[in-house]
Amino acid sequence: MKSAKRQIIYRRNLTVESQLALDQFGTLTAETIWAWNRLHSILMALFASLLNDDPKQDHIASAIWHIFQSDSSQRELLWKVASARLGAKSEKYLATIWLTKAIDKIAPYRNSIVHVPLVFQPTKPGRPNNIAIDIGGAREVHLRRLELAGSSKRFWRAISGDLMVLSQFALALSGRSTDEVGESFSPSLRKPQLRTPRLFQEIDARLNPQQQNAKPKRPPKPSRG
Repeated sequence: MKSAKRQIIYRRNLTVESQLALDQFGTLTAETIWAWNRLHSILMALFASLLNDDPKQDHIASAIWHIFQSDSSQRELLWKVASARLGAKSEKYLATIWLTKAIDKIAPYRNSIVHVPLVFQPTKPGRPNNIAIDIGGAREVHLRRLELAGSSKRFWRAISGDLMVLSQFALALSGRSTDEVGESFSPSLRKPQLRTPRLFQEIDARLNPQQQNAKPKRPPKPSRG
């Protein structure tokens, strides 16, 4: 007799336990992802303000901006145009460089939460499943970074908070935009105080303990001969 073919049943919905776990994870990370996307939208407005003074011409800047497919390439475009338009020694250019470098330091953590695959680990019926990193599908550096960052609200709120104040700083630099609630920002070169650098230093020290413990080499003494 021929064995009956086993019918494959595809799922379109998560189990209740997995959905509960995902809701918790989403609450932790959604603000960071939103703040990141909002910030890059504002960077485009800053880019447009460097290209021209007429907001009616922003569609040209938008067309140029979106030729570049990655966020990092768009940030590089921003500071290069700022250098050409403002001059490498101008205060506004230096403020733009500081802004892009601050974002560059946050980018690896945003990339980790966006690109690292996660799996559910069942616990008890009716209770949220545990969420774990899919070790086989994650890059080593992302894996280690998320393991060290953990699920602390303090850490992820610090990231989203810094992204928000960087957005406001970018708006102020553009000199003509408003934020999502319509609040206007006057042009300012005063840099906001960030909370993430110290947290990143702690994680980097654990990611690269040998580099952190290595003592800087002293330059050789000049010869008297």
